[in-house]
Amino acid sequence: MKYTKRLVLNRFRPTDGAFAVQQDTTIITNSTSALQTPSGTTLQRPTVPVNGEIRYNQTTLDLEAYNISGNGTGWEKIKTNRQTAITAQNLGTGNYANTLFGPLAYTVDSTKPQNVLVFVDNVYQLPTTNYSLVTGVGVSTTASLTSGAISNTNTLVISTMTNILPGMTVTAGTGIANGTTVTSITTATKTITIIPNTTGIISTGTVLTFSEGGGVYVNFTSAVPNKPVFVLLGLDGYSPPNS
Repeated sequence: MKYTKRLVLNRFRPTDGAFAVQQDTTIITNSTSALQTPSGTTLQRPTVPVNGEIRYNQTTLDLEAYNISGNGTGWEKIKTNRQTAITAQNLGTGNYANTLFGPLAYTVDSTKPQNVLVFVDNVYQLPTTNYSLVTGVGVSTTASLTSGAISNTNTLVISTMTNILPGMTVTAGTGIANGTTVTSITTATKTITIIPNTTGIISTGTVLTFSEGGGVYVNFTSAVPNKPVFVLLGLDGYSPPNS
């Protein structure tokens, strides 16, 4: 009669059950300590991953598993029971002109608008259908002066307020110093305040360029709002930035 038993991996302790392989290849352990998984950065992931692989990602500081079957998307964060406090952010009141609102309080993945919940007043907006997320780099708009500006003033009257937001930088051919920033806007009178003040006289019709160099913004692709816009961040274990 052949006697079979589990294979103990520690050959110096034949009765040890800390880590062993059963006859049916089941791996068992009676350790009360811990199992250390493979660990490395995002760039150090296996070059040819296989479904079911698990590792600790030192870049995102999360456990992740590889799954490309069914609805799997590849390396996915293993969900933990550590919900992030939900942050409600007021992005201001729309004016039927602006499509951009922000920036968001967190740097989120702009390719995944579903990771934030957007409400216009109290109405939930559909991601992708009603809005998308865009990065501030390259976000810019133009407007011209409808009233000439004197030297050393912090108030400008412009032709349109569309997509002009506090925090944007202002540039023009003359009269505006490098790094000039919009500090506030008044939609009703199409007036903006800037800092620092103008450095010279700027004539009526001069085109100003307003740019945003960073952050993530909500970009409405339909139904431009004229009511308060709110965003909820930090949902169901999601902790920005998203990996």
